[in-house]
Amino acid sequence: MLGLQMLPIGAVSAASSSQSYAGYVVTASAGNNITGIKASWIVPTLTCTSTNTYSNMSAMIDGLVSPNTDQMSAGTYANCVGGSAVYGAYVIIHPVTKKTSTTMPTIHAGDTIEVKAKWNTVTKGWHVSIKDLQSAVSGKVITKGTLTQPALNSAAVLVWAKAGSSLSNFGTVGFGSLYTSDTHSVTITAGFADKTVQKSISLGTLGAHTGFTLTQYNMVDASSITMATTAPLDKHGKSFTVTWNAAT
Repeated sequence: MLGLQMLPIGAVSAASSSQSYAGYVVTASAGNNITGIKASWIVPTLTCTSTNTYSNMSAMIDGLVSPNTDQMSAGTYANCVGGSAVYGAYVIIHPVTKKTSTTMPTIHAGDTIEVKAKWNTVTKGWHVSIKDLQSAVSGKVITKGTLTQPALNSAAVLVWAKAGSSLSNFGTVGFGSLYTSDTHSVTITAGFADKTVQKSISLGTLGAHTGFTLTQYNMVDASSITMATTAPLDKHGKSFTVTWNAAT
């Protein structure tokens, strides 16, 4: 996984900007939770120079609300290394647990990617899959018996790179069924304080529920130069785009 970075775990900033990511973050208040996420996107074609640059498209649960040290992140990376584009798929689960996994699909520019992740409340583990719809190959990671219960208090669909690194020129990435051949929109499986069942719900609809907060983020550098811009959700609250603006 040449050039793969890990998204640093930290608090969501109060403003709608971040030095690490662009996209949408949903947080759950006490009594509510988030146990699953689905998202799809098309792997972008990069414009590379001699500078090494990095970008990751990811569906995440946890890792975005302090003092949270849990994180499940699954997606694809699109990096420029030595002037050439490098693509791949990854699953990051923290803390590390016992797991079984299969080989991740080979990723190419233009491939449609479908990510599904779910926390199993019975086995106390994650079930994560990344499917390349072009090759119909799926990579899976299943964990069991984690040492601690995840916070399950945030989820996100993002383009991200480690703060301080140069962001790959990915053009525009569309998330959700409006931009991909996949029928899955960006959806979250949520548990509500006033209900006993989990419900799969679109990103925009969930953000309107009491107990959940949806925030749109643009990525900026330390000098507040915009690196990537997140567009508003479509009218159904199921799809959106992120557009590259600057490497740093």
